[in-house]
Amino acid sequence: MHLNGVLGAQCMHAVLACCVDWWVCHNSGCAAPGHAHSLRPAAHTPTDDCSVPPSALLRWHLLDIVLAYCMAMRQYNGDVDEGCEVDASSSILAASATLAALQPPSKPRAAGARASLPAPVAASPVLPTSAAEACMGFLTRSCEPPLGDHTCLRATVASLHDAAQLLSAGRSAVIVALTHLRALLDAAAAQLQARSMQAVEVMGQGTAASGGRHAACGASSPWVRGRAAASAKAQPLREQRRVLQAASKKLVFLASWANEQDEAALQAVQLGAEHEWRQHQAAIDASKEQGRAAGLLAGRQRPADESKRARTLVEEVE
Repeated sequence: MHLNGVLGAQCMHAVLACCVDWWVCHNSGCAAPGHAHSLRPAAHTPTDDCSVPPSALLRWHLLDIVLAYCMAMRQYNGDVDEGCEVDASSSILAASATLAALQPPSKPRAAGARASLPAPVAASPVLPTSAAEACMGFLTRSCEPPLGDHTCLRATVASLHDAAQLLSAGRSAVIVALTHLRALLDAAAAQLQARSMQAVEVMGQGTAASGGRHAACGASSPWVRGRAAASAKAQPLREQRRVLQAASKKLVFLASWANEQDEAALQAVQLGAEHEWRQHQAAIDASKEQGRAAGLLAGRQRPADESKRARTLVEEVE
C-alpha cells in the first residue's frame, strides 16, 4: 500500500481520533494528518525535565525510527493491527538502530537474593549522525538476516521514499505515526505478557493436583520443578516485553521533542531522506539498465561455431 493511502486509511484516522485529547487543541477541533496548525506545542513536555538540552542528532534518530515504521507498514500492507503486533514490533526493533540500542531497566533484586553474574550484552548499534548514516544503516539491517536479504533491496529503498512522504506531511503526521507506533509496541507488550502468564498457568495446572502429595519433597517435587520450568519458559517473553516498554518510553520522549520542532526542522530531515532515496534509486535503476544491456549484448554476440552447429546439415550417403 502506498504511504499516501496508509495515511488516509481507516487505521490512521482511528489513531488520530484517539490522540485528539492529547495532541490536538480542543478549541481548533480535529484535523487530518499533515495540517500542522491543528497542533500547538505543549506548555510542559518531558524534554523540559532534561538536565541537558536535547541532542541535535535527535532528528536523525527520528528518521531512523520513521524508516523502520514505514518498512513495517509496507511489509504488512498497513494491517499491523490485525494480530501481528508482536511480529511487526520485532521487525521494527531490528530495523531501527535507535530502538535496538535501548536497554531495558534492570529489575530490582529481592532482599536476600544472591547476586548473579551479569549476562553478556551484545554490542549496541551505532546511532546515526546524519541522514546518510540513518538511511545506509537502515538499508543494511533490512537486507540482512533476520529481516531479509539482497532481494529485499528494492522494497527497502522504497521505504526511504515512504519516509520522505510522511515527513513532508508535517509535524502532525509525524506525531500521529509515532503515536501509532507506540500503540503498536504497547499492544505487542500486552500480548507477550498474556503469553507468559498463560505459559505459567498451563504448567501450574498440570502440577497443581500433585502439589499436596509431593509437598514434603521440597525442591525435588514435581510441582516445584514444573513451576521452575514454566518460569524459565516465560522468561524470554518477559525480557521482550521489557524491551518493548523501554522503546515505548523512548517514543513518548521523541514525540514530545517532535512537537516542539518547527516545520523547517522537520523539512530538513525530509530533504535528507529524499536525497538519499534519489541516490539509491538511481543506483538501482543504473544497475538494472546495465544488466539489460549486458543481456542484449550477450544475445547478439553468439560464437560463429555455435551458429554453424545450429544449422541443419544434410549429408547424402551413397
